[in-house]
Amino acid sequence: MPVRILSDPKVLATLPAGIALFFLLGGWMLALAYILIWIDKLPLRIFYIKTGLDAVLYIEFITISAIFIGLHYAPLTAFLFMFLVPLALNSIRQFMMPTDIGGGFIMPSFDNLIDGVLAAFMQLMKNMGLVTIMLIVQVIKHPLHIKFERTADPSKPPEIKVIFQTIFNFAIAIYLQDLSVFTST
Repeated sequence: MPVRILSDPKVLATLPAGIALFFLLGGWMLALAYILIWIDKLPLRIFYIKTGLDAVLYIEFITISAIFIGLHYAPLTAFLFMFLVPLALNSIRQFMMPTDIGGGFIMPSFDNLIDGVLAAFMQLMKNMGLVTIMLIVQVIKHPLHIKFERTADPSKPPEIKVIFQTIFNFAIAIYLQDLSVFTST
């Protein structure tokens, strides 16, 4: 079942439809962020559900997307995009493959709020380098995520995936740091 979701024309149609919509609404950066979030929320998440590797080996594109959007758009646009788009794609996955949390729409989570707020505050970091921005985001985002997870379920052990996720995000930041879209002039 999990592999077939990606061959479903309705699910596949969300990629070009979303790219076109967000390109028309906000340009190539919004479309790029949508592509990254789509990859994160559909193929990667399905892979993790199927294999169980997300407990340790977890890469994600939400953080870099939040940085992209926050640096290039107004705070309200950045917040709404990063709060709503991942939520909508999670819900699409849930409708097509209700093995994750149950069925139907996924309710907004603390993670959605963190990503939206971080994206909204990126304008304050516009003159910093991408690696510095990533460091600040990781120092804020991961402790808040862990605190929320521990509050929701005190018996849940800390997640090892945060270490791998942080390394992956820094690798992306180091690789992309010299692109003109991330350097101040």
